Amino acid sequence: MMKKILVFDQNQEVADGLAMVLESEFKCKAMRVHEREDALRLIEQFRPELLVAACASAKSEIELDWLRQIRRRWSKQELPIILIGTQICKPFMENIPQDLPEMIDTLLPRPFRPNELLSAVEAKMFPSLASA
Repeated sequence: MMKKILVFDQNQEVADGLAMVLESEFKCKAMRVHEREDALRLIEQFRPELLVAACASAKSEIELDWLRQIRRRWSKQELPIILIGTQICKPFMENIPQDLPEMIDTLLPRPFRPNELLSAVEAKMFPSLASA
């Protein structure tokens, strides 16, 4: 059965690009979504094995509330989350929102190298390959 990934980014071109790379690399189905509310609905309908979510700021209350909504409905085991953030830097990492580690599995700062994203996805979706 084909693995499923939900890719969220408010920028449609970025979401499309990420999804195309993931589909090509992992031979999976990557659904793209650009609105937070649509993402919640698609998680319910699509039942992805992974959410790759790009956020402008992992400190934004809007982003944090959205992640909290997801975690209230789906556990880390049900839906791992790779969070890509543009405003994640060393000062941020020293002052990380207290509940963020409970909500996400992997934090990936932008800019990132494609192999960093691919390694994070592989570790969550294909752990036997990642450890080989």
